[in-house]
Amino acid sequence: MSTNNPSQETFLKDYTPPDYLVEAVHLTLELDARATRVRSVMTVRRNGQPLNNVRLVLNGEALLLQSLSINERLLS
Repeated sequence: MSTNNPSQETFLKDYTPPDYLVEAVHLTLELDARATRVRSVMTVRRNGQPLNNVRLVLNGEALLLQSLSINERLLS
C-alpha cells in the first residue's frame, strides 16, 4: 500500500500486505559540494507466492538513475 499524499487517512480495513519485502539496504554516500552520489544495494524478496506478475516499482524524486542490476546482471 502506498500513497503520494501523506495527509490522506489510511484505514486498517484498506490494508493489503506489500507484494515485495525489503530485507536489507546498504547505502554508500559520496558527498561532494556540487553533487552527491548514492549507491544502494538492497535485498528484496517476493512476499509469499506470486499469484500474478506484479512489478517491482522503485520510486524516487530528483534522481538520475545511472545503472540498475539484479543478481549482478546489468539491466538496460
